[in-house]
Amino acid sequence: MRSRVTDALAGLGLLLLCIAPTGVCAAPTPSPQPTVDSKELNARLKAAAAKPNVVMPPTRTPTTPQHTELIVETNKKGEVTRVRAGKGGPDPLFNAMVYGNALQAYIHTADGGAIAGTYRLTYDYSPETKKVKRQVELVKEGGVDPDAVGAVQDMMSENDKRMQLDSKLWDQLKKNQKAMEAKASPKPQPS
Repeated sequence: MRSRVTDALAGLGLLLLCIAPTGVCAAPTPSPQPTVDSKELNARLKAAAAKPNVVMPPTRTPTTPQHTELIVETNKKGEVTRVRAGKGGPDPLFNAMVYGNALQAYIHTADGGAIAGTYRLTYDYSPETKKVKRQVELVKEGGVDPDAVGAVQDMMSENDKRMQLDSKLWDQLKKNQKAMEAKASPKPQPS
């Protein structure tokens, strides 16, 4: 038995055999000429690769001067261990950025040493220059835990714990799903 496709192809072949001897065949179409030489094509590809794939939105900077003060505690390495208190400016986004910067700060003396204690960090933003000036002032030497873990290290360890907990929870969910699928009644099959 022959299929319909086979019959159609056989008929097309017979038609081509009948037309070819009569001289009705068309002349071959010429291949198109290249519009770009290889050097120009490579230049275009390099220019396209140099453009970033993601266009970042412009950074929003405050339009008014900002002043934020934070009181931080440091350990014996000069790492900020926590923000004790603060007085923010009118822009909440600027305050959040300043807070993040303060948590990541290392405060050292001019000779590279560190003094465990309480410091005042002052952040002043100028909309004309679009720059932030940070000043550090020792409020009180001592009175803090010199062996405390830095805020960044503490956040990293908390994040690791959370990721391990999430991983265990995910594994348990997969086990539960397999158990539920094993207990499920068979699905109807078309007959």
